[in-house]
Amino acid sequence: MLHGYRPRFHQGVLRELSKTADNWEPPEEVREAVREQLEKNKKNKDKARYDRHGHDNTNYTNGEVVVMKRVPTVTGESTKLQDRYRGPLVVIEVLPGDVYRVAELDQTKNSRFATTAHVSQLKS
Repeated sequence: MLHGYRPRFHQGVLRELSKTADNWEPPEEVREAVREQLEKNKKNKDKARYDRHGHDNTNYTNGEVVVMKRVPTVTGESTKLQDRYRGPLVVIEVLPGDVYRVAELDQTKNSRFATTAHVSQLKS
């Protein structure tokens, strides 16, 4: 990794501790081995981060009351005080692939809000 340079520290003490003191490996092979190890570590780290934020197999049934995550409305001012969730909503249909059809709980309105949402956007 040091481009073929063997550092000398304390009158060769490092050379005695090194397992490659007598055999030489081409730098290309060493670089390729290090690159593979770095890619493997990155994949493992990415998978762990993804798994940590998964939706932990939450299932909803018809008639269950939920709230849905809301995208903040851009007004030019801070979105900190805007509602983070829309609801209450009721699950009216379970669709394949962890997707649910939800509608507003209040049925007295003339136009009732209804949409589909993935389980990661819903909360009991």
